Amino acid sequence: MTRVKTMRPLKCIAMMVVAAPFILGTTCPLFPGTGTLLNQQLPANLAATGENDICATAASALQTTFQADANKAVTATVTGPASNSRPQIRILDNNNQPVANSGTGPTSRTTTATFTPSASLTFTLQVFECAGAVAGNYDIQVVQAPF
Repeated sequence: MTRVKTMRPLKCIAMMVVAAPFILGTTCPLFPGTGTLLNQQLPANLAATGENDICATAASALQTTFQADANKAVTATVTGPASNSRPQIRILDNNNQPVANSGTGPTSRTTTATFTPSASLTFTLQVFECAGAVAGNYDIQVVQAPF
């Protein structure tokens, strides 16, 4: 009687995972990341400053930071905590120079700002509430294109 040697199931799966990129002709990950740089909920707990490029009615603000790679589009989306919320986004580079601004007259609860960094840096995202004082947390998401 001939004995047939079989692989254990886990060993077989491990070999498939290692071999899959070569079989598919790529070394890219099989399950690439989402490109999410920031996903937070934050309250507007700062006083808004009276600068030219923010809405005149801004009563409160929040600020956070994120890292982004050069030459890949970045999109920041903010949703306010209430139906009457009107958030404005401003993104600053490491020299506090604006690189993106969603505009001083937001008309909805959700707003977006997009830019393409020329260098890999830490950026500052600021959100100003243009509908006066609104209580609650803002949903913030920043994503970057894969290439």
